[in-house]
Amino acid sequence: MCGSAARVMEGQAGATAQWLPAGVFSHTPDVRVQRQDIEGARCLLAEAGFPQGFRLTLTSPNDRFPNDSRIAQAVAQAWPRARA
Repeated sequence: MCGSAARVMEGQAGATAQWLPAGVFSHTPDVRVQRQDIEGARCLLAEAGFPQGFRLTLTSPNDRFPNDSRIAQAVAQAWPRARA
């Protein structure tokens, strides 16, 4: 999702696996962004009893944070890829 983060935030952000940036107390350099694993997600959904996925409603702020609605749209578009 690194490309998505950079695209949605117009080059001003990248994917991260933790809240704190490098150099800040409690930042853990060993925690890295995980590779997207669509097949793994499908297997986990099936194992949990949702082989066809499930419905949910995503709510998000609008105009509270930079590009918050664009981020929510990108997340919403990525989730269906895990359905079989």
